[in-house]
Amino acid sequence: MSVQAYHPSAASWQPPGGIVAVDLGNTAAKVLISDALAGIRPFGSDHVSPLSRSFAIDAGPWTDQAIDWVRQHAPAVHQWRLASVNRGAASRLQSDILKRFPGADVVRVVHDRVPVTSDLAAPQRIGIDRLLCAFAAGLADPGPPQRATTLVDAGSAVTVDFLDDQGIFRGGAILPGLNLQARSLATGTDLLPQIDWISETSLQSPGKDTVAAIRLGILSGVAGAIDRLATRYGTDRVLITGGDATAIAPHLSVRHRVCHDMVGVGILACRCWSPSESASGPTDPPPDPADATPSQRHC
Repeated sequence: MSVQAYHPSAASWQPPGGIVAVDLGNTAAKVLISDALAGIRPFGSDHVSPLSRSFAIDAGPWTDQAIDWVRQHAPAVHQWRLASVNRGAASRLQSDILKRFPGADVVRVVHDRVPVTSDLAAPQRIGIDRLLCAFAAGLADPGPPQRATTLVDAGSAVTVDFLDDQGIFRGGAILPGLNLQARSLATGTDLLPQIDWISETSLQSPGKDTVAAIRLGILSGVAGAIDRLATRYGTDRVLITGGDATAIAPHLSVRHRVCHDMVGVGILACRCWSPSESASGPTDPPPDPADATPSQRHC
């Protein structure tokens, strides 16, 4: 394993205070509170911020838990920003925020407001979390030429994307995440144990019991795919984020850095405003008819 120390050129960048970024995935809501005193780096850091927390969206009243946690850590919230690949979870959270705070400024971050150029045939159809990761990574390189980067977001699925040296998002690969692969084994077999991906960092090779064999197989497959793709993309910078980043990173052979909260930092860095804040700025894009509500604004 080789971990590259990376020092961003824009390390003094600070998001405006009082903004809450929520990255809504398929299994969790990742919440990041912006605070000018917190020293949040341009694309996260190798330490989890005390102003960041993840909430499982299948675990009871998760929206109340998230809102209560934000109230505890950010008494004055200027704006909530939601970016989602899970429209049902986003609508539920937005509804509950507005019930608790009727005058809250809740913004949906949509593709048109993420300033990343792509060469994809249908850029509106890719997960917005992938574009936000690319935007966050680009904050370290304010203009072309940038450093070509392999971006890994390790969540329910693992995405391995390519950002070229001109800051253009070229697409990438998607493979099942650690838990999704383990669950697929469980559906076709009997009596498989639960897998702890975090506390045990070493891999027993060959595996001497079922747990060790499953961990070895899944982690080797995911890490091997990331290594191969980074080599194929020809990048010298690999950034890995997401809930399973710390479980996967020790098993990578390519030089890399774990950067927590990249999607959240991308959300914070987007230009989002209320209509009264910028009379001369561009107008909000039309809402997505599939999930718009009368009180919803888009960024």
